Amino acid sequence: MKQELSMKDISTNKLLILCVDRDNDIGEKGQIKTPVVGREDCLRSAAELALSDPEEADANAIFAAVKQFDELVKKGYQCDVAVVAGINTGGFEADKKILTQVKKITSNSEAEGVVLVSDGAEDEVIIPIIQNFVQVVSIKRVVVKHSKSLEETYAVLGRYLKMLVYDPRYSRIALGVP
Repeated sequence: MKQELSMKDISTNKLLILCVDRDNDIGEKGQIKTPVVGREDCLRSAAELALSDPEEADANAIFAAVKQFDELVKKGYQCDVAVVAGINTGGFEADKKILTQVKKITSNSEAEGVVLVSDGAEDEVIIPIIQNFVQVVSIKRVVVKHSKSLEETYAVLGRYLKMLVYDPRYSRIALGVP
């Protein structure tokens, strides 16, 4: 039976920084086979994926995993970093593939805790499956800060809000002010 890992034990045990790409963009777009293990291989994979599709959020998630790895190593933690991926259709088959990869990595690395790095909620669905083999001690969600479509949405929303406040025709309806 697996021993529970408490937060005080984390400093003495090995951590796995794990980036999950459930829909396999890394394989489909970057032609990269997973699992990818090790700092240099993860950096190379993230760069290849970013070059194949500069707008791909999974590339940012891999870079974030490497950054998290560097920060924890600097603080004195023993860590490995890895990327696993499912298949593009998602669902059971994707989860099964990720499970196989996580088993392989954790058996080779002797990790006792996982720091999960993902680019969204879809990748985090895998948490219960990972916890069958190793405890997830932290989750880091990577959100890309700049998006042209998001920026345009904010601009349009801002215009409508100004119109609701400053245009007398609309402000009396929206704000109830005569």
